[in-house]
Amino acid sequence: MIIFNYAVRLLTILFGVFLASGKFLYEHPYKLELQIIGVLLIIWGVYRIYSYRKALKQLKEDEAE
Repeated sequence: MIIFNYAVRLLTILFGVFLASGKFLYEHPYKLELQIIGVLLIIWGVYRIYSYRKALKQLKEDEAE
């Protein structure tokens, strides 16, 4: 389950990079908006990895007590 969570977060970040780069969005009428969404996806994916790692650390500390 841990690997699945990291894989989903990594795919979210990679999709965000894909959108933020804008290289594949030739002449799209909403190119800027899609790039902003890409940046937000990157930030959200990094935040989710951070919060997931923090929750796992807290769980291990609680089990050790």
